[in-house]
Amino acid sequence: MRICFALSTILSLAIVTNASDTVDPRRSQPIAKPWSELATLGSGKSFSEDAFGATVAISEDQKTVVVGAPGWESGGTVGAAYVFVQPPGGWTSTTNYTAKLTNGAQNKVDSFGSAVAISGDVVIVGAPNVSHRDSPFGSAYVFIKPASGWKTTSRFAAELTGPIDQGVQGDFAASVAIAGKTIGVGGAEDGAENGLAFVFVERGNGWLSTTPTSELRASDGFPGDQFGSSVAVNGSTIVVGAIQDDEAGGAGPGEAYVFVEPEGGWTNGTETARLLASDGKPFDLFGISASVMRNTIVIGAWELNVGPGAAYVFVRPASGWHDTSETAELTASDGTLNDEFGSIVAVWGDTVVAGAPNRSAAYEFFKPGDGWETTSHFDYELHPSSTSLFGESVALRSNTLVIGGVAGNHDYSPGAAFVLGR
Repeated sequence: MRICFALSTILSLAIVTNASDTVDPRRSQPIAKPWSELATLGSGKSFSEDAFGATVAISEDQKTVVVGAPGWESGGTVGAAYVFVQPPGGWTSTTNYTAKLTNGAQNKVDSFGSAVAISGDVVIVGAPNVSHRDSPFGSAYVFIKPASGWKTTSRFAAELTGPIDQGVQGDFAASVAIAGKTIGVGGAEDGAENGLAFVFVERGNGWLSTTPTSELRASDGFPGDQFGSSVAVNGSTIVVGAIQDDEAGGAGPGEAYVFVEPEGGWTNGTETARLLASDGKPFDLFGISASVMRNTIVIGAWELNVGPGAAYVFVRPASGWHDTSETAELTASDGTLNDEFGSIVAVWGDTVVAGAPNRSAAYEFFKPGDGWETTSHFDYELHPSSTSLFGESVALRSNTLVIGGVAGNHDYSPGAAFVLGR
């Protein structure tokens, strides 16, 4: 079954549901009703210079959405993250932002907004091109909701950085995640060093310390692995992707690493388990995206110039996480080369959503009653009738789905984020 979104010049959505032969033959119909539009979110800009929609996040209560606008299309735009709070009467067809968050930079290309995450009243914004000591080390910024509610501001509660004195640089905070009092930050590597991911834990006095609680490393790390390409946090589990993991230094299919918090709390260490694709090939970019919820991990593989892409599902064994290949591989039956399916993934309960921005689509899969199995039969395909890179970002919580889309190379319409409900 497909759901088609018609994206007009004012970014309103019209939804049409059509029958499709791609419904999983093990079920006569999907197990959940189709999505319906709740809101279209925008930055108020008329053009695509801010790359609004490149990243999205949604709060646990589904009432707050954060949308990143790192400004990487124009090359000179100061990035931002926009906070949208659900109005008292519920999401409306077009919703203006409640607050605009920045880091106070002026005429800098910090890529602020390249990654966003939210948990409770805390928003994390990644800016991988922030300079420290005239070198691009990157920073992650912590914003805390004031007692009076979210307001436009450039004042952040904390700026998180890696160990600059150790020479780790490049793309720190290209990926960020938060769950409760734990923040994961990835993307720290300059090609000459093994990658690192960092854990920051809130202390009793709040998010004041900028020193990492622990550093996470791959036991088989190699310079150029790009360990930290993605990071996901849920409970006591952190997942880190390395899209070019290979002993030769960058020609492999990629890996993902699972870190489980020790009983005494986070400390420096290597992974609990390595996750690999059973059919991995060089340049798959396995680990480009990661999502974790309870005992399920989903890893995206873009399959650069090789195929349409895939999302790999890993279910934790009863004995706990250990080195393993996937439980199931999810692909799109109508996928084509360079769709970038899997460049972003999200899991919640028995549902997996994978974005395919070069197809301007997002795909939804439901877990069958007998458990996840390898399939190319998706349950819903969502896409707009425009050239925007719909599916560039996704966030899923319970019955609310947020999908972001930045404008394409020859499309000067603004980016958008769509809030869907069922």
